[in-house]
Amino acid sequence: MIRHCLFAVALLLAMPATTLAVLPPDVYREARRTADHHVQTEVTGVKAPAKTPGDCIIEGRVATVFRGDLAKGTPVSYPVACLRTGDMPPVGGTLWGNADELTSARFMEVYLNGQAPRLSVARWQYRIISGPTKAPVCPVDKPGLTCW
Repeated sequence: MIRHCLFAVALLLAMPATTLAVLPPDVYREARRTADHHVQTEVTGVKAPAKTPGDCIIEGRVATVFRGDLAKGTPVSYPVACLRTGDMPPVGGTLWGNADELTSARFMEVYLNGQAPRLSVARWQYRIISGPTKAPVCPVDKPGLTCW
């Protein structure tokens, strides 16, 4: 029994911090379902904090609208919790994205709350994508899915 517990702990420690889901899948699905906006954005800039963990500020404009009242081309800004490789994430429910991946992103699909231009991401529900798509890459109703 002790060997099984030690093995499970070793597996958890070996996993990248950004792969650990810390809330039940239904919580993420509900965040997607109730978000004010579901859009894809063209990323025009990312401001990463000098020291991470912290918030990477994503700047961009709406490229595709799946839900909400943001129009294509609307300027947007939203924070994404980010850390760098080797950082120890703080204890808590935050799902941390990789700062290097975020700063090189060209497009993102994201569930947002609030009013443009300053918005917030609904329960870390975003995904870096290669370009705009006609159908969502991160649909609301796929069970157990976190966007990234």
